Amino acid sequence: MKDTKEAAESITKVVDRLDVLINNAGVYFPKYRETSEGFESTLALNYLSPFLLTHHLIKQMEQTAFEYGEARIINISSTMHKRPINWDDLNYKETTASFMTSQK
Repeated sequence: MKDTKEAAESITKVVDRLDVLINNAGVYFPKYRETSEGFESTLALNYLSPFLLTHHLIKQMEQTAFEYGEARIINISSTMHKRPINWDDLNYKETTASFMTSQK
């Protein structure tokens, strides 16, 4: 999450306008691992990071749309969205996910 915020800050420093943001992240970590913030890594990279990146860049995109007529956000996902999500245990600390070959 820290890296995502730093990436957004870098982008806003080098571009004056942002017409298109394409969130194209897709990864699967077969062994359980966490980010430094305590999120399960697959969840963080596939779901949380694109949301956070968009959050940090949205004002610049809104400014671009205001000045130039439009701006677009495109989200691309992998087939991981077809897997069941345990909403009570998003980090899979208590649940063994069927798609994870090994836990902790």
